This record gives sequence, C-alpha cells and structure tokens, in this order.
Amino acid sequence: MDLLAASAAALSGFVEAIDLRDALGAMERAARALSTWCAAPERAIASLPALEECIRMHDAARRQYERFVEGTEPLVAIQNQLADELVGALREVEEAAGRAGILRPLAGAIAQAMDALDAGAGEITASHITPLRGT
Repeated sequence: MDLLAASAAALSGFVEAIDLRDALGAMERAARALSTWCAAPERAIASLPALEECIRMHDAARRQYERFVEGTEPLVAIQNQLADELVGALREVEEAAGRAGILRPLAGAIAQAMDALDAGAGEITASHITPLRGT
C-alpha cells in the first residue's frame, strides 16, 4: 500500500486535470490509511470487526483506483504522444495497485482463500499423526 500511495503522489505532479488529481489524492490517502491500519500492532490479533474494517478501507482504496483508471482512459489512445516520465508514472501506479491487491475486492479474495482452506482441511486432518476425532 505504501508503494501505491507513493506512486499516486508522484504521478499527481504530472497531472493537470483536477478530477484526476483529486482521484490520485484520494487514492493516496486511502492507501496510506490502510497501510497505517495494517501496520498497527493490534492487527496480530484476529477479529471479525477488524476484518470488516479492513475490507471497508480496502474497498475505499479500490474505488479510488477505479476512479483513477476511468480518468486516465482517454490517455490510452494518445499514450505514444505522452512524455516518457508520465507514461512511466502511470505504469508505476498500475503496477503498485496490482502488488497492493487493490484490483479486486478483498472480500472476494478472503472468500476464495477460505474455500481453499476448507477444501484442504480434510487432507490436513487425514494426514495428522494423531488421529483426530470427528474426521
């Protein structure tokens, strides 16, 4: 998230359109808030309310990224005419968003991971050295 926030801040220096600059600023703030939240020591303790808060913050950052994508859509047709620095900065934001996992909803990723855990639970209990009851 820190990389996404930093790349959004860097790109905003190249942007003239106010709507796009606003989207970048909002994305930067949302990414920094989520990063700060994740780094807090109390995150080591799992809780459903905390998970819900994380999902809300992630969704806010993802919405701002989607706003950024919509705002930069017109640049795709003219990207060969743009300055290399601008193209590089745009690419950095896109790559950082991918690494931050912002491209898809966190709730969906969690559900998919839980399905995988459920699918592997039988295998794990079956291979346990000490037979587990109820398996």
